[in-house]
Amino acid sequence: MPNSSGSRRPWGISTGSVPIQETFCIHTLERNEVFVVEDAVHDARFADNPYVRSSPNVRFYAGAPLVTFNQVPIGTLCTIDRKPRSMTPAERQILVDLAALTINQLEVGRQALTDGLTGCWNRRMLARVFAAEERRSAGVGARFSVAALDLDYFKRLNDLYGHAAGDAVLVRFAELVRERLRPEDWLFRLGGEEFAVLISHSGSHDCAAAVDRLRGAIAEGRRLPVWRR
Repeated sequence: MPNSSGSRRPWGISTGSVPIQETFCIHTLERNEVFVVEDAVHDARFADNPYVRSSPNVRFYAGAPLVTFNQVPIGTLCTIDRKPRSMTPAERQILVDLAALTINQLEVGRQALTDGLTGCWNRRMLARVFAAEERRSAGVGARFSVAALDLDYFKRLNDLYGHAAGDAVLVRFAELVRERLRPEDWLFRLGGEEFAVLISHSGSHDCAAAVDRLRGAIAEGRRLPVWRR
């Protein structure tokens, strides 16, 4: 579509991944509030930034942090321009409102992809992540592994102590596994007492070792709920 000047050049700019140290957005996240740079060329913090000195020649930046409902920062919503600008209080509030709407939409999407009891990702998310990892593996040769996890005798526990006890064990099990996974790994609940982990940057040997460590930690049993009749 043509822009307001009548040309066919699309709105916005296109760039690849940017080192976080060179971004304006890291300052937004550190402040956890709207951050505005009216003219980066005359701002000592950014005058030497490669994205100011050369393409896309950023002059103006305004960003609002994207923070989840449990206070986890996940990124920013920002606007930039090649010309110096300023923002009115009303414009700042619009940016804050747009960031809130973005978080709401992300949260709705996240709820559709997570298990309500344990907070693990669900089967639908596993299919998405697996497909993405397959594409990455085909593109750059990055390895990954998937392991299935199952709690033995879980039906017996439910029969003896009730579903509330079973739910508590599932929640604690998920917590124990998450504590021992790296940030780049994934935990999914497939249903009932069945789980799966996706271990990034690993072959079968690395994955087997990771699962053995998980099994050993859970076998200790001291940190799982203890139920008595």
